[in-house]
Parts: sequence; C-alpha cells; structure tokens
Amino acid sequence: MSIADRFNIIFGWYDEDPKAFSGLEAQARNGDRDAEADLYAIRAETSEDAAVVTEQTAALEKLAASGCERAQLMLGILYHEGLDELLPCDMRKSDAWLNKAAAAAFAAAHSGSSCTDSDELTKDSVYALYTLCMHSWFRCSVFVDKPNDAASAEESAADNEQAVKDTLECGFEPATAQDFLNAERQQLALFKLRTNKQLPEQVRSFIVEIAQTTAGWLPSIYESPSPVSPVYSPEKAQKQHELEEAVAREERREAGIDEAEH
Repeated sequence: MSIADRFNIIFGWYDEDPKAFSGLEAQARNGDRDAEADLYAIRAETSEDAAVVTEQTAALEKLAASGCERAQLMLGILYHEGLDELLPCDMRKSDAWLNKAAAAAFAAAHSGSSCTDSDELTKDSVYALYTLCMHSWFRCSVFVDKPNDAASAEESAADNEQAVKDTLECGFEPATAQDFLNAERQQLALFKLRTNKQLPEQVRSFIVEIAQTTAGWLPSIYESPSPVSPVYSPEKAQKQHELEEAVAREERREAGIDEAEH
C-alpha cells in the first residue's frame, strides 16, 4: 500500500491540506506542545521512510511520556491506524496511550465536575475516551464468537472461526473477561459525561455530537453472548436503552427540535 492509498486519520483532521498545518513548526518552536505533537504525528503518518517514522514516533513518545495529553492521543490514533509495516497496528498499545490521554475524562466522569484537581477537561481527553469506547464495542460486541441459528454445528463453528479471523485482521485480540469490565467502565464514563450539564459548553456539545455514534454501544456489550463476559445482562441492556432514549429526548428538547420532526 502506498501513502497515496493510505487513509491518514490525523492528516485528515487538517483536510489533508499542507497549508492548513504549515504553521505547526513555528508554533512548536514557540513552545506549543500540542502543535509539536501534531507535527510529529503528521510527519510519521505521511512518511514512507522507516527512519522518519521511527524518529518521529520516538519524539512523540518522549513528549507523551512527559505528560502531554495531545501526544498521548496522537500515539493512540497512530497505533490504532497502523502505518503498514512501518508502524504495525497494535490495539493494546493504542489503548494504553488512549487510557493516559483519557485520564481527565475518567476523573471528570467520576467526580461529576468538569475538572480534575488541576487539569481542565479537554476535547482531546474526551476524544481519547470515545476511541476507547469504540475499541471496546468492536472487541466485545462486533467481533465476538456468537451462538447462532446455523443449520448445523459445522456451520456455527465456521461462523465463529470467521469472527475470530475478522477480529485478528482488524488488530483486535479475542475479548477477555477484563476487556468486558473495561468496556463497561469506559462506556459508563462517556455516558456520565454526556449527562453532566456543568461541563464547558464546547466540550459538552462535542460529547452530545459523538453520542449520536455511540448510542447503543453499551447495551450491545451487555447483550454480548460471549461465554467470557462477566457483564452479560439483558436487564442492564434494556435499562441502558431506556436511559439513552430519555437523555436523547432531553437533548432534542434543549436544542428546540420537535419530537414530531424527529
């Protein structure tokens, strides 16, 4: 696969227009750590040179290790995306960096406020939590061995074998019991943030926007028939569906959207 064929997530945030991030170098030189993180990530993502990818990723990891939330998010995205053989997709590494970037979001969800002790909740932290939730939904609901109504045991086994193959091809390992517990924690944290009206308006609007994508993820995890799931509960799934519908109605009311139009 060439760079021309690769979908670059971070470069895409700049509309894949070099002029849109031409000022990143100057901003980075002036001490803007977020710009520095974006610069390293984009250089790695858009290069076909293994040495460049290694150099820029190492610089990004150093910045992330110093506590830069944006750099942690960038690494989570790069390992989620994978850069062919130059930086293989590694969902466990992706989750590890995303968990660091999402620390403020987890703290805000647990405290019910917009801030941790000293760190303000940012859209980057929320996006990291959202990406973790997407990973847990795929790992624990989409790509999972599921009993089905196949005509024979052979067909059922073949279907489940294909599910495992699909999981591995997309970079996910088969889900463990701990994965299901992590998934519930992540999804509940994002839902708590969604219902927190004390968050800064810009952050809350972003959460409400992405909630249109995440609706139904937690119920589907509760309903997942995986034999290793410790959170399986049709009752919890139904309750969460009802909660999400109630919150969605309230959000539409706040936005002045007529229910009849919806």
